[in-house]
Amino acid sequence: MEVFSRIDFDWLIDKVNKENLAQRYCLFFFSVYLYALSFSLFFNPYNIVTGGSTGLSIIANEVFGINPVIFIFLFSLIIFVLGYLTLGKKTAFRSLMGVFILPVFIQAASIFTKYIDFENTSMLALMVYGGLLNGFANGLMIRTGFTTGGVQTLCQIMNKYFKVSIGNANLWLNFLIILLGTFIFGIPNLLYALIALYISSIIMDKVILGISDSKAFYIITSKEDEVKEFIMSELGHSVTLLEARGGYTNKKMKVILCVMPTREYILAKDVISEIDDKAFYIITDAYEVGGGI
Repeated sequence: MEVFSRIDFDWLIDKVNKENLAQRYCLFFFSVYLYALSFSLFFNPYNIVTGGSTGLSIIANEVFGINPVIFIFLFSLIIFVLGYLTLGKKTAFRSLMGVFILPVFIQAASIFTKYIDFENTSMLALMVYGGLLNGFANGLMIRTGFTTGGVQTLCQIMNKYFKVSIGNANLWLNFLIILLGTFIFGIPNLLYALIALYISSIIMDKVILGISDSKAFYIITSKEDEVKEFIMSELGHSVTLLEARGGYTNKKMKVILCVMPTREYILAKDVISEIDDKAFYIITDAYEVGGGI
């Protein structure tokens, strides 16, 4: 059996994350501001609860009279401390910048509500505009690798300690927030929130360069063991080895097949390229994934 040296994946992931860091910071600031703008113009003024810490802030403002900006900051800060204690410094600090700039940007964006009048605009149109802007902002934010913390950090904690996938944790936490908003603001607001969320999710997937929840990777590499270890041990996904033969060389080879969430697509692609810069891979949308052995 071939023996290979263990790759320092932490170093490799750090190397990928540090590439174009200044550009990613600028993109993150821009995306958070667009997110704050969508909240301040389209969701907060009409009590549309779409989940996350911003959705909770609308509820807190209605029930307790707490300013949404103050609530978002305090909630995100508490969750950041909890994430630091449970997930470690490296994971927690990816959201630290967002914890501070999101409330500031929401406060700044709220100024536009004094000068932009949507009085003669239908709620349906407002939710379309809000969904478009929110989805574009979230898509850009995911591409940067940074987050604004809050509910997303809670999802990571649930994944670590309760073995709930981040996708399912995110789905259920936001479902509970939206359900709570429905009890407070009524069914019409729920329907408008669902319209905004649907449009936002479509646009977000487009920005991330995908139209599905999952990506299927087909990889041919001379460093098969290293790539397999990265996918299985670092990303936590299983792989399947397919027997193949080169059409021109007639040489036998193995194809690594794996399916992973779209959110992990960019990191996986970049790290695999770092492991083997001559790796040949095909990435396709996986519209439906089910079953397993």
